[in-house]
Amino acid sequence: GARLMPLLENTSPSVIRVTNADGETEEFSFDEVQDAIIAIVRDSVTLVLPDRGRSAWPEDIINIESN
Repeated sequence: GARLMPLLENTSPSVIRVTNADGETEEFSFDEVQDAIIAIVRDSVTLVLPDRGRSAWPEDIINIESN
């Protein structure tokens, strides 16, 4: 997968919003996602959060916003 931060328009955001295919949105702080990776896990675009267990990783991602 690819590291998330270099892919964002704002590479030092205060908040990251991740939206999945069901329309659910989760917000993360910079500290929570600074080491995150975007990867395909079980045929689904997934935000891999190394400091969290796999059950906490957002899946089926369709949009990521930074501000």
